[in-house]
Amino acid sequence: MEAEQPPRRSRRKFVTASTFGGPREWRSKKSRACDVCRRRKTACVIKTNPPCQYCRKMSLSCQSLTQLNNSPQSSPSQSSSVYSNVTPEGYRDASNTLISKWPSGTQVIMSQSAGGKPSLAGSGMESPCALEDNVGRNATYMSPAAEQDPELLASFRSSILSELDEEEAEIVQVHPGVWNPHCAPVHFNLVLEDFPAADDAARQFASDTIESKIAPYGPTLVRLFFQHVHPTWPVLMKGRFLRQYCRDKNQIPTSLRGAVYALALTFWKHEPSVNGPCPFQQHELETLCLDSLRRELIAPNLANLQGCLLLLHITPPSIDTVESSARLMLATQATTAAYRMGLHRDPDGWNIASWEKIARKKLWWATYVADALAAQAFGTPYHIQADVYSTSSIEIDDVLFDEDVPSHLQHLASEDTTSKLEPAARFVATVNLARISRQILHLSLKRDIPMPLAVEDMQRLLDGIKHELEYWHKILPGCLGSCAVSEDEIYRNNAPLHLAFHATQTMFLRVLMAPATTAAKANPHSPLRRWFKKALQSAESFVRFISKIGAEELDGFWGCYARSQLNICGNFLIYLFLLASEPEDVAAAYRLLEKFHVSLQKLNNMADMTSRLLIRPVALRIDSFFIHAPQIVRQRSIES
Repeated sequence: MEAEQPPRRSRRKFVTASTFGGPREWRSKKSRACDVCRRRKTACVIKTNPPCQYCRKMSLSCQSLTQLNNSPQSSPSQSSSVYSNVTPEGYRDASNTLISKWPSGTQVIMSQSAGGKPSLAGSGMESPCALEDNVGRNATYMSPAAEQDPELLASFRSSILSELDEEEAEIVQVHPGVWNPHCAPVHFNLVLEDFPAADDAARQFASDTIESKIAPYGPTLVRLFFQHVHPTWPVLMKGRFLRQYCRDKNQIPTSLRGAVYALALTFWKHEPSVNGPCPFQQHELETLCLDSLRRELIAPNLANLQGCLLLLHITPPSIDTVESSARLMLATQATTAAYRMGLHRDPDGWNIASWEKIARKKLWWATYVADALAAQAFGTPYHIQADVYSTSSIEIDDVLFDEDVPSHLQHLASEDTTSKLEPAARFVATVNLARISRQILHLSLKRDIPMPLAVEDMQRLLDGIKHELEYWHKILPGCLGSCAVSEDEIYRNNAPLHLAFHATQTMFLRVLMAPATTAAKANPHSPLRRWFKKALQSAESFVRFISKIGAEELDGFWGCYARSQLNICGNFLIYLFLLASEPEDVAAAYRLLEKFHVSLQKLNNMADMTSRLLIRPVALRIDSFFIHAPQIVRQRSIES
């Protein structure tokens, strides 16, 4: 007979009583942390009374509603409910289950009896992280090469405390990665947004001065902006901007608010509710905006990036015949800010709000366009490399997001009779054209380095670009036809898009025809001679396009790169005339130059002061050519 086993004694449980609502130091055991800090595993520091430091800075509700029921009468279902909704801090019975965090706040219970395969349990994903609209906080992207390893950061919650035990920065995870070297966890650093007192004073001065100058025309300028500028360059989140403007316009960064006012000034004469000339100048607002932007970019966010992308398109000074390098530097600032905010990473799988995912994607591609067209305009290397971004392609639905105007905001941006689809399709087409332009610039710049591309690689790239350009018009939506096709309002904003296409095609032809030398001109088998007929056809299409532009198209919003694009195309006409080898080609190129010259004179006669700034640089170049043309013709006669 087996000996009787002594009765097993249950182990005593020791529970530290804790309360919530009083002062609490970091890692306190006697004062209960709030639900938010416990769930996020962040420091819960309460100076005297709730809210804690984190909840106060994030404008969250600081409370502790979850109570652990330790009484022996609690039912298994109650214990299970509590267990699955509270982040475990102490000892848990691990005989049957292992508990881990995946991803960022999700309780994963991995049952050993089920073969160790994880199954989601508990409350599931926590509420989305807010990278924007954090009062007093700025979110900066932490790349895999940042100050701490992303895999290590994924294993614990991290924050930086100051000497006063105040949270200076907190690292949050928006994507857990998939535990392989090619998809690391994604983290952002929520940094305390503290500006020097001098910067705060300067930004406030700029804001107050701008509002005092434009008063009482603020709503009128906002309406003009959305009527004339936004359809061509829709980088603003329209509904969000209008709601913020009505609620408290001073909460919108000065650079963005001032950029909207400044760009709208160009169309002052189109507003019937105002009489006489504008009482202030665009450059006055521009100076204040740029001064504020320089300080705002200490903490880049979606709003001041939009301001930067809009300030690119301020009307240039009348004395400029060559683009100012300041515009290139502003585009570079936008690219740097986008990288700092992590816009180059695809946000689709991140644990952030849906509107923020769309805004980040839209602004990344707007920055991409600005970088590509700036590089084309200045002939400099681009700053966005093809292999450093993963942001998915922009779709029309992404651009259409938040474009509807509620009835109570109709006085700021009334719904146009035209569809919102055209601006969205135009923006997507602009992005696609910028991608082609970037490839062409890549090939052009390869001529400057000692190790050019292999012949096969070069030919493959050229064939791909040639195919894309040939089919560009064929796959273009009907609503994006050029101004020569229809007189409808929706077509008048398409002229800048088609001008960009002609400039891109011109740059491609220059790559195909290189080198443009005297020896190539004399060699019937050179690329210059082989592609010359095709180049004449392209130039003829451009001259025809310019001849169809009327006063209303000329008076629209062209953007800052249109002048450079006109210069590229106009100079190409001179290029063709000087490099033509056959008499009929010389005559054809000269006729195109004459037609283009006549078209420029017609545009100059119908243009106002602002529109003349668009055509002045290319007009000076063509006028200079005709001044020297007799001498060029005489030189040709001597050589022949």
